[in-house]
Amino acid sequence: MTRSRSSRLITTLWCLGIVGASLFGGLRPLTARAATTTYYFHGTATDDASRNAGTPTATFDTTAPTGTVPHTQTDTNDFFNPTGPADPNYAYWIGTAANGPVNGTLHIEWYWTTANAEAQVLGSPMDVLVYTDVDVVANTGTLIGRTDPTNPPVFSMGATPTLNKLDIAVSGTATTNLLIQAEPDTIDTGQFNTVVYDDTTAASFFSITSGGGPTPTPTPTATPTPPPPPPGSQVFHNYTAPYPYPHEPPPPTLVALLFGEPSIGVDWVTNNTMYQGDLNTWQVTLDYSVKPPTANWRDRSDVATDTGSLDARLIVDHSGGARGTNDRTVVDQLAAGQSAQAYSDTDGGTAAPPANSPDWIASSGGGFPSGPDHESTGAGRYHSGGTVPLPTPVYPHAIYYCAQSELVVPQPGPIDFCARSDNGGATYGQGVGTWQQSQCSGLHGKPRVGPNGTVYIPNKDCTASGGANAAKGLVVSTDNGATWTVHNIPNTTTDGNQPDSDVAVGGSTGVGTVYYGYRDGDHKAKVVVSNNEGNSWSAPIDVGAAFGIQNAQFPEVIAGDQDRAAVTFLGTTTAGDDLPDSFPAVWDLYVSFTYDGGQTWQTVDATPGDPVQRGGICMSGTGCSGSDRNMLDFNDETVDNKGRVQVAYTDGCSGACETNPNAASCSVGNQNCTGKFSSVFSMVSQVCGQGLFVTGDPGFFDDPSCQAAPIPEASMVTDIVGAGMVAAALVLVYQRRRRVRRAAA
Repeated sequence: MTRSRSSRLITTLWCLGIVGASLFGGLRPLTARAATTTYYFHGTATDDASRNAGTPTATFDTTAPTGTVPHTQTDTNDFFNPTGPADPNYAYWIGTAANGPVNGTLHIEWYWTTANAEAQVLGSPMDVLVYTDVDVVANTGTLIGRTDPTNPPVFSMGATPTLNKLDIAVSGTATTNLLIQAEPDTIDTGQFNTVVYDDTTAASFFSITSGGGPTPTPTPTATPTPPPPPPGSQVFHNYTAPYPYPHEPPPPTLVALLFGEPSIGVDWVTNNTMYQGDLNTWQVTLDYSVKPPTANWRDRSDVATDTGSLDARLIVDHSGGARGTNDRTVVDQLAAGQSAQAYSDTDGGTAAPPANSPDWIASSGGGFPSGPDHESTGAGRYHSGGTVPLPTPVYPHAIYYCAQSELVVPQPGPIDFCARSDNGGATYGQGVGTWQQSQCSGLHGKPRVGPNGTVYIPNKDCTASGGANAAKGLVVSTDNGATWTVHNIPNTTTDGNQPDSDVAVGGSTGVGTVYYGYRDGDHKAKVVVSNNEGNSWSAPIDVGAAFGIQNAQFPEVIAGDQDRAAVTFLGTTTAGDDLPDSFPAVWDLYVSFTYDGGQTWQTVDATPGDPVQRGGICMSGTGCSGSDRNMLDFNDETVDNKGRVQVAYTDGCSGACETNPNAASCSVGNQNCTGKFSSVFSMVSQVCGQGLFVTGDPGFFDDPSCQAAPIPEASMVTDIVGAGMVAAALVLVYQRRRRVRRAAA
């Protein structure tokens, strides 16, 4: 099964309602004998059952409605394509009308509404198909007209009915009946579209010309070459690691021995993507000469470190240009208080293990003292400040190894330690305490180094201003890790099922811009920005607001130029406690971009129509008792040398789960399972739209969808959408999914 998300249908939209369809305006007469007749839609309360039994009561005739209470008709719309004109999963009306030739343009006007916030922002593509001589039982008929399946109209929708217009060219002969079918381009398994009609306040009717006259010969017209989409029309392509994985640990006996927590980085010299998934290190080469780009996954694991591990990490340090080599890849496998660590300056080599053993150099692991859990590594320039003399390193960047105690009982002294390597990760100095238990909790995100050498460690739970109220925190060192300062972030809160926060710093000189992504206490995905190393912060912005996201997990951040960054997260529109397995949610992967230093944000669904998880997501570590611990603690995000954003994530909804909410669940630690609560190593890479480096402007066009018809860019509003998105530009996503889906059908 091809797992490309660009070959699937689009985003999960629920409660989509189609209110009233007033179809009128008629077919243009081609001869004097042609006549125009108006037909009105009608139905009964048993429409759904009748359609499924093959005896529909949703019809049309020439009698206008007389009531003011509208009729509703519901369809499940669970499938990629209708099986025929009378597919009960799609709304349709049938009537004995228009006997004889039918030639001309059918003008349609629709009133749409939806309660779904995402659909209200995005609209929804819609195909309309016109059949004649339909056999409802056999589900057959003759298609005489339809909207363009490769570029369907996108209907605006709101909380109240919104008018949409389109035209359909029809050409054929009706001898028995006529059927009009509505086909929303969505795949909302278990969720419904509702058609409302038969109401005098918004009468649903259409006009059609029937009668004699020859079928006109269409005049061919040249198809203009559309310009590329405007900046902000970001589209992602999905890739999945080849299975079976080359290196798997022994059968899991602990919750910690699950499969998840992928890491990702890009060598800016070669532009190879380095991907770590448990014991597996892949060198991924994306071929952008193919549209959409293809991915070649090569096993380049270090055989010395591919043993049983409690945590796996990978970073790529961008120092290769200065050293005349590739960038350096560093991998960690946590081993009871230290790490089995190794590094490579050749992207893991050109051969599969063990032939690539010379390409990996063993490290001593982290410094002492250290913590036994949740180790992470960061790298970057040395800072010129502080009282500690700068080293004379044999490697141009400092590499920091941090790990935590994560004890649940009070203890004196620090509970997190960071050690610095001055020789590229071969050995580390002494571990330095970063914070006390009275200041912050044990769990922390990845350390990042700013352009001036300041080191940042995000913490999801710190004590605000020395009081009892918890807030998000950022722990900062301006003297190369010799001392650390805890900064509490105002207007942030915590909750009981929160993931690590994440931080990134934009820019190549000076202090840089600090972008901090997190799940707030209200469960929303938010971001704050600092221009002074965490001493003060912008107001929080909800980057999921445009999609109506009520619960978010796994926030990750990457930055490029000083004013450009991207925040990714898993999000669902379902509100409530997202910890239990039974939480009735569908989660997608979202990416939000800023190009103005965090003042405004544009958010897109990177996995539309293909859930990343169904159910809950548990972030309580060994305290999790259900199956929804399948993704463990984090995802990861990076940027390539052109500015394309890439995200590594664990796909927790694979196989049958993608389209079936009742798919079987995987047991804890079962890596071979596909279904709900699976653990499949995946990644998305940006293939359309503006990236994070101005040198890559105007953007990327590495997918056929990037050449879609021009779409005006929506204005970005800080206060309302706060973390908004270019809604009109996302029509591009719909159009792309539609074209690919049709080609595969």
